[in-house]
Amino acid sequence: LVESVETNHISAQVETALRESALGGIRCIIINLLICNSLIPQGFVETLTGLGGIIFLISDGCIGINLFYYELEYAQFIIMSTYYLAQFLITLSGVKTIAEEKENKIR
Repeated sequence: LVESVETNHISAQVETALRESALGGIRCIIINLLICNSLIPQGFVETLTGLGGIIFLISDGCIGINLFYYELEYAQFIIMSTYYLAQFLITLSGVKTIAEEKENKIR
């Protein structure tokens, strides 16, 4: 009975790890697309969006380093400040798109 409980617990851990790694893979693909998009010469806002993708990658990298390699000093501050800056920069492209759509409807 104890062996069965331990096996189920390990199976649940493996299942959770696989699910998280799949989501991490999807996240990496999206971030890489943002980075590639930033390398294409475009407008100022689009460049900031690409920069946001790069900063987001740095934020996730800090999380990985902090969890798996060594504990970063001021980890919470570094991770959250880069995360919020990245989200702000990425959101700018959405704001620009909404503004352009409203402008096109007015005309």
